[in-house]
Amino acid sequence: MNPDRHIYVCPVTKQPLCLEPGSEKNGEIITGRLVAGDRAYPIIDGVPVFVEEKNLPSAQAEALSYYDDVSNVYDDVAGLTFRIQYLDEDKTRNAFIEPLGLTPESRVLEIACGTGRDSLNIARALGKNGQFYLQDLSKGMLSRCKAKLAGAGVPCEFVLGDACHLPFPDGYFDAVFSFGGIGVTPDDHTRQ
Repeated sequence: MNPDRHIYVCPVTKQPLCLEPGSEKNGEIITGRLVAGDRAYPIIDGVPVFVEEKNLPSAQAEALSYYDDVSNVYDDVAGLTFRIQYLDEDKTRNAFIEPLGLTPESRVLEIACGTGRDSLNIARALGKNGQFYLQDLSKGMLSRCKAKLAGAGVPCEFVLGDACHLPFPDGYFDAVFSFGGIGVTPDDHTRQ
């Protein structure tokens, strides 16, 4: 986590979070905490963690378990959806992103980024002055995405979190994108 791109708020109270850094490497926070009042969220391997598996609704816990289990093979089969419809996956995914009207300076949030199949295309539209925040519920999927975007040339921040309770200030992003993840997001927005 880059401390210069710390914009996080408590996903429950929306209070700004204070950074309590632990270990650092090359100017990045590797461990630490984000704190507001009596709420604290750990930073593990450079990724803020805003979800507790034990507090997830059962449908969301099942989705998390499934995606963690398949994260290592997900990319091997994910392209089938496009191939069986005789679509060029990269071209189709770019067509989904194009209406966002991204510029090199855009601030973008991708919800349920998965292994990064769309993330690479979004990153290509951004420049070194852009900001790219990528959220997923699954640690396995987020880890695969993080590896894909290493060296992407655009500042990327990865967040392990719940799409119903995002840790970002209102109105911060120029564009928000999600493909496929909303279907596994529960309708329960009341969980604390």
